[in-house]
Amino acid sequence: PGLDGRKMSKSYGNTIDLADDAATTTIKVRTMVTDPLKIRRHDPGRPEVCPVYALHHIADPALVPMVAEGCRSGALGCVDCKGQLAERLNAYLQPVRERRTELEAIDVDGILADGAQRAREVASATLADVKRAMRV
Repeated sequence: PGLDGRKMSKSYGNTIDLADDAATTTIKVRTMVTDPLKIRRHDPGRPEVCPVYALHHIADPALVPMVAEGCRSGALGCVDCKGQLAERLNAYLQPVRERRTELEAIDVDGILADGAQRAREVASATLADVKRAMRV
């Protein structure tokens, strides 16, 4: 689900992007909609209709039963639930962010230019061999 409860889509502007840093992810999670019937902190909630709860399944599946029980009983407020999700989601995405940083440092254009130069050299040599064989 997206930040607003609809499907997550860039065209809706309700995404948590892999390129987002931890602070941006936290801000986005804190703006997510929750169960509209859980108005006060201690009101019982319905995790099955809450997009925050759905993302807990991705961020830390082992804690899903605890989050569901806390929500249903009213012991876990939406603000606290979002804070936990942001923390766990950032931990889940940290290896992806680190790898992205490593890959961004690589000179892809330089690698492609070197490969193209080598390919031209091989093609030129092959073409010369073909012309020689055909006596052109």
